[in-house]
Amino acid sequence: MKNPFISVIIPVYKVEEYIEQCCRSVFSQSYNNFEVIIVDDGTPDRSIEIVENLLDGEFAAVKPRVRIIHQENKGLPSVRKVGVRNASGDYIIQFDSDDWVATDMLEKLAAATYDDPDVVICNYYNTYRYWKIPRREKQYPDKYQILDAMFSHRHFRAYLWNKLVKRSIYEGEEFFFPRYGMCEDMVIMAQVILRAQNIRFIKDKLYYYRKTNVKSLSKQRISKRNSEVILNKLDLWDFYEKSGDNSLKVLKDNYLLQVVWMAFNSNLPELLDDREEMKEYVKALSVDPKRTLEVKNQARLKDYIHYYELYKKTGDPSLIPKFHSDIKDKHSKQQPE
Repeated sequence: MKNPFISVIIPVYKVEEYIEQCCRSVFSQSYNNFEVIIVDDGTPDRSIEIVENLLDGEFAAVKPRVRIIHQENKGLPSVRKVGVRNASGDYIIQFDSDDWVATDMLEKLAAATYDDPDVVICNYYNTYRYWKIPRREKQYPDKYQILDAMFSHRHFRAYLWNKLVKRSIYEGEEFFFPRYGMCEDMVIMAQVILRAQNIRFIKDKLYYYRKTNVKSLSKQRISKRNSEVILNKLDLWDFYEKSGDNSLKVLKDNYLLQVVWMAFNSNLPELLDDREEMKEYVKALSVDPKRTLEVKNQARLKDYIHYYELYKKTGDPSLIPKFHSDIKDKHSKQQPE
């Protein structure tokens, strides 16, 4: 596709320290055929005022291409949905408002759409206070290997901000937007990858991912964060099960294993109890942990499951933290096989 129209979606909530740098990098793009949809998620600070000042002053020429949508605070998944539903571009990309981008990012992504791919993926930098580290999304030969790597956190991340996605991928009521903020990008990107027929990787590092924002979702309390990750992953599995789409079943062992491991390792196994399929899967794992776990973690998972079953028989909730800490101590002292 030549010169595609691109919709840039930027969620805004409590980012007054960073929003100016983000918007400057977007408003200064060398590519002109794009719109910006800023979704104000009820931010209580000056973030939107800062954006408006930029548009009323230095970037007045860009203002006709920028829309600001206001809503009560509903969380990042709601913002994603609102942004996508209001986008009119041939392609969509979603930036985080505490990061920034190269001024030729859209130009280079657009140039890679010459034969109409469904997704274009670029590389990026992890940025810190005094340095930056280049990061690369590994290219895999098919979508299932991409997803396998993404679910296992191996060389491919679910970030939305470095992936230009054809708007038609998101269309239809059957696209599932998650309930919770943590890992919401994985839920969205899994569906994007499964629907895509043509995925292109380019070598350019075009996005600057800020790793020092202590207010970001990824810095939330660990138990809350892990709980949301587990529930979002379970919801995605349920979504595919109910729809009759077997796409995710190809990766069942890896996908469900990661969910079970996180639930037990985070001391949150009760999140699995109300799902019959998960109970059956846990029962099978108690006999034979899958080989996709590292050897040193297979025995630990068996112990977690065993002691959790004991707890459910006795009904004593005080046992869970004790079993959890004892198991961690036991296995941390053992050397990997």
